[in-house]
Amino acid sequence: DDYTDDGDIAYTILTSSATSEDSNYNNLNAQDVQVTNNDNDVAGITVSPLSGLETEETGVTATFTVALTSEPAADVTIALSSTDTTEGTVSPVSLTFTAANWNLPQIVTVKGEADDEVDGNVPYTILTAAISEDANYTNLDGPDVSVTNNDNYDRNGDWIIGDFELLDAIDIWSVGKMDDFALLDLIDYWVAGCYQWDEASNRYKTGCM
Repeated sequence: DDYTDDGDIAYTILTSSATSEDSNYNNLNAQDVQVTNNDNDVAGITVSPLSGLETEETGVTATFTVALTSEPAADVTIALSSTDTTEGTVSPVSLTFTAANWNLPQIVTVKGEADDEVDGNVPYTILTAAISEDANYTNLDGPDVSVTNNDNYDRNGDWIIGDFELLDAIDIWSVGKMDDFALLDLIDYWVAGCYQWDEASNRYKTGCM
């Protein structure tokens, strides 16, 4: 048994000439035996979990693992990419598997990205694809991972305050779209507070509904 997807392999059992004091058997050579060793390994990419992952616009991350199902004859690089980088990004962007680590799961991190839209919870996908000089793995399309990036607006339409939102607010304050008192109030609300864009005053205002 090996761990390589090398197909069904034919081999031969050789029989040597017999040695005997019986002249009828001495030097008699029996027929060789033809045998096929059926392979039980299949090249593939295993990913876990494939669904149910959630990130958040506040930067909350999710993780999944990747491994190979058989030992490769050459190094295998798994390319990773997001179908919507405005909602979520993936790190690292590639994984390398060798004959030494092919069955050891490697961890992939997906990070939620923030936008300025009330767009609800948005689904996106992390794509996996293999590149290798091993013909069994080259261009092999692995399982994709379904992720949802949860919006950082609450049900009342207010921004939920997190580290990234606070930094955004400081940037907004620096260009004059938020006054000093509003920023100080926002810092007070940092843990459990919220703020929202006020069309009438053309400013961000603190306070929860």
